[in-house]
Amino acid sequence: MKNFTQILISLCFLLTITVSAQSSDCVPYNQSYDVVNYFDNQIGEYWNSGTFAGQAILSTGVPGYLMYGQNLLNADDIFSGGLRTVNFELLIANNSGADDVMFTIDILDWTAGAAVVSQNITRSQFNGSVVGQNFSLNYNHTQGNNVEYRVHASGIEICAVTGLSITNDGNQDGNCDCFGDTDGDGVCNEFIYSTCSDVDVSLFSASMSFNGSNYFLSSGAYTWEEANALAIAQGGHLVTINSVEENIFVQGLSSGSPWIGLHQNTNSPNYSEPSGGWEWITGECLDYENWSTGEPNEASDQTNGEGYAHMTSYGTWNDWESDASSPFIMEINCLNEISVCPIPGCMDNAACNYNTDANTDDGTCEYPVTGFDCEGVCLTAVDCNGDCGGTAEDLGCGCGNAAAADGFDCDGVCLTAVDCNGDC
Repeated sequence: MKNFTQILISLCFLLTITVSAQSSDCVPYNQSYDVVNYFDNQIGEYWNSGTFAGQAILSTGVPGYLMYGQNLLNADDIFSGGLRTVNFELLIANNSGADDVMFTIDILDWTAGAAVVSQNITRSQFNGSVVGQNFSLNYNHTQGNNVEYRVHASGIEICAVTGLSITNDGNQDGNCDCFGDTDGDGVCNEFIYSTCSDVDVSLFSASMSFNGSNYFLSSGAYTWEEANALAIAQGGHLVTINSVEENIFVQGLSSGSPWIGLHQNTNSPNYSEPSGGWEWITGECLDYENWSTGEPNEASDQTNGEGYAHMTSYGTWNDWESDASSPFIMEINCLNEISVCPIPGCMDNAACNYNTDANTDDGTCEYPVTGFDCEGVCLTAVDCNGDCGGTAEDLGCGCGNAAAADGFDCDGVCLTAVDCNGDC
């Protein structure tokens, strides 16, 4: 057995899974795999520290993949479509120093020809000492597609893969993490909210349900404004993300850089560049955020040129130029009404401090003094004493012993409109 530090270096493994279509109902699938003894090692060999065992490349400073070509599913297993959780157990020898990327884990759908989800694992994400840690990727598996679960090691640090598990019952409740089989064909990637949405399906390439909403990935690329208008026209809105779980789900819908419903409101009292005034298009509270490091950064020469957000292939968010084109993800709320974020203020349009954006009256309305407008300007005639609210008769004072003629001031100037005969 080689010394641990001689054996564990830049590593990676690639698991190729070919899944045959099944016509039966979804069955929960929970399986862990022995990465030392189960797989044929192609470019490295196993190591065993006494506590952990895994696979590593034996050449220092060489990043890349440790590849396995095993089919993890036998003929009796049922591996239907739907939400899938893949758990990678990884470790590194040293978690101190620069916060470099240690691994890149991803899931590649060879049938679709694209990576459906990817994540970088950095040094700071490890707790220290040689302890295996679990990192998970969720994706929506298409039944029958050939999928690879991959780990790529950077070669910067001695590191290893120590385990792999796959499940479609991530919460361990005994049920598949799929979203229904509405037509009984055994495929678990259909809507559980089948009567909620009436959309032009030709505009979308994928659709799934999650936590009370239906989600659609557009087949075409659009600017954010175009995408927003199209989503509204289809009865939905650009997706809003309110939790880590929803962010993982949305990331699994697209491997590209889809628009989401986050925009920068330049009219907001909180607006400032680059991070002020960001709001969900639906008015929901921005309680959860997942910006990429250093974002938003307004990295554009245009005025407010990066006023819209999209999701990167890593599941993080980035502000993007207004004229960029990309697919978008549309959400239609089916079970729960959209909860608008409270905006306190005066909601009476007769008040001087009426707030057009307010949706929660906070009792702060201010009104003008009777007879005056909000700027303090008198709304009626001023009498001889300079008081607001005087009448034409009041203006007779100061004209000697007699009042001014009716309708005229003391100088004989008509106080009202002149008719066609020249009469006052």
